[in-house]
Amino acid sequence: MDQATLLACHALAFEYFGGVPHEILYDNMRTAFTWDEEGVFKPALRLLALAIHYGFSPKRCRVRRPETKGKVERTIGYLGNNFWPRMDGARLSLEELNIDVMSWLFKIDMKPLSDFNEGRSERFGREKPLLKRLPATMFDARHEIPLAVNRESMINYETNRYSVPPEFIGQLLTLKVDPLSREAEIFSPRGLLRRFSLKPAGARERVFFPEDHELVRRRWAHDRLTIARRRIPRRRHTLTKQIDVEVRSPAAYAIFAEEPDARITL
Repeated sequence: MDQATLLACHALAFEYFGGVPHEILYDNMRTAFTWDEEGVFKPALRLLALAIHYGFSPKRCRVRRPETKGKVERTIGYLGNNFWPRMDGARLSLEELNIDVMSWLFKIDMKPLSDFNEGRSERFGREKPLLKRLPATMFDARHEIPLAVNRESMINYETNRYSVPPEFIGQLLTLKVDPLSREAEIFSPRGLLRRFSLKPAGARERVFFPEDHELVRRRWAHDRLTIARRRIPRRRHTLTKQIDVEVRSPAAYAIFAEEPDARITL
């Protein structure tokens, strides 16, 4: 799980539970905590931005102290032993799994806990007022990738190319990608340019949006005209000086054949 996915899951969890805890405990993972040259652990900058946005304190587990990690990892085994066996032979699309797991969670939440004589939903009902209120907006956890626009008015991401308006040729734009849905947005310094869905990574597809066709054609026509006006015509080199050559009769050279020692005075 990369950092953008981790932060997006935070935001979805807060929305699901309808509130934010006062502090969250993390294992020693680099997507959450980093350390400086002196070996001091600090929250990663993006996690810190998330914590400030929602108003919680990120805490780090102590190294080699499993008792500080709580029991959250036990839910993975519980899910594997109770939910996944129900899916044997079923279609495993993400949409259908989300529907099935939500139905299963509702049943689990209503089931009484043997040690407490009440269900999870009842216990959470008492704890929910202790959560902090959600902010007005969700945290933007998307990947941010700076991309240059080539001379064909396109950006390149994961081997796929996408067109943008030609006025941005040669400029640097920002691509924001949702790690969960793969929906993307392109931003210029002036704001949002376009929303679209990404093609599969490695597909080597070329996506030219219809609204860019005419703009690119006009840009290319304008550039060709500009180049033609600036082009300096090549000069043709001609001989400007004529060489005078004296024409003589062949008889003038007969003297050399008759008298070998003869000389011609010019």
